[in-house]
Amino acid sequence: MKKKLKFGLSVVLTALNEEKFIEKTVKKTEEALKCSKIQYEIFIVDDGSKDKTKLIAKKIGKNKRKIKVIRNKKNLGMGKSIKICSMKANYKFILLVPGDDSFTKKAIINLASAVGKADFIIGYRINYTKIVFLFRKITFFSMKVLAFFLTGKFLKEVNGSLVYPTYVIKKYNLKSLRYNFSIDLLNLMFLHNLNYKIVNVYMNKKTVYNTNAATLSEE
Repeated sequence: MKKKLKFGLSVVLTALNEEKFIEKTVKKTEEALKCSKIQYEIFIVDDGSKDKTKLIAKKIGKNKRKIKVIRNKKNLGMGKSIKICSMKANYKFILLVPGDDSFTKKAIINLASAVGKADFIIGYRINYTKIVFLFRKITFFSMKVLAFFLTGKFLKEVNGSLVYPTYVIKKYNLKSLRYNFSIDLLNLMFLHNLNYKIVNVYMNKKTVYNTNAATLSEE
């Protein structure tokens, strides 16, 4: 029997060797979701970590009904992780947030509060290019150019955190599992003629330099 999804948000926190940040990220996310007054669940995905991320994640999720811990034996990447969680999700929308504490609490509140106001939500990292090194700035703009050729739309943001309709992710066979999987999914949103809303999100300057998010990729 096909599971009927409820209105609410399934948040996927991907973590690759994030023992320093995962607990803070989960706590912040919980607080943000409660402020948003939305029904939610949180998936902590330990994506093949070699440090204590697995142990910390299990401790965080113990006796918490709304938190589920998933362990990938090897690093599968963000794309594969969100796909796995979509198959287990209970809610109509799904959001991927890196477990590295790079997003502010306000950023998550803005994304969660916008759920249901459009088919999908794009989080525009308003301060991103001001705080990252030149290489990431080049990557940021290059991804936007690539997205333009694929979707025909020039967007402010293409590979930040997006709130997707869960049903689309569930039935879609992800081809791009590396960091550019977000463009693959963004193209899919427009192929389904879905409308979108852009909300501003802010990054944490002190943690964005230490992130392992860009290495969450398919081997």
